Amino acid sequence: MGHDKERINLRENYFKEYYLEHSEEIKERSRKWRESHLEYARKRDREYASKNREHILNRCKQYYLKLKLEVLSHYGDKCVNCGVTDIRFLTIDHIHGGGTEHRKRVGMGSSFYQWLKRNSYPKGYQVLCFSCNLRRKKNA
Repeated sequence: MGHDKERINLRENYFKEYYLEHSEEIKERSRKWRESHLEYARKRDREYASKNREHILNRCKQYYLKLKLEVLSHYGDKCVNCGVTDIRFLTIDHIHGGGTEHRKRVGMGSSFYQWLKRNSYPKGYQVLCFSCNLRRKKNA
């Protein structure tokens, strides 16, 4: 029994190392296969999504939360005005305005957070709670 576990671990490690060394080739091969089998791949994806809806939603929520935490920790973990730290109430504010137009271009929520991350967390943003953000918007 111990030899079986050892063989499984060796095999898993081999595949991990192989993937790390050949990840670009593997991704390209997968992309080409998907292009040439597009209808089948879409059908398979729809079936998977319908059977695993809860799992997919949970993964999306986890990804969003992780991304939001990463962005907030870069810009500060609390509202710059009132000091609120509850992540449920924190958001990113465009310091110099223009947030509505910017969100139209890059998207809202995780799309916006992804944009910030891809662009190396540019300056001109701050953490505000929803209340302070709304107050700032009304006073502008």
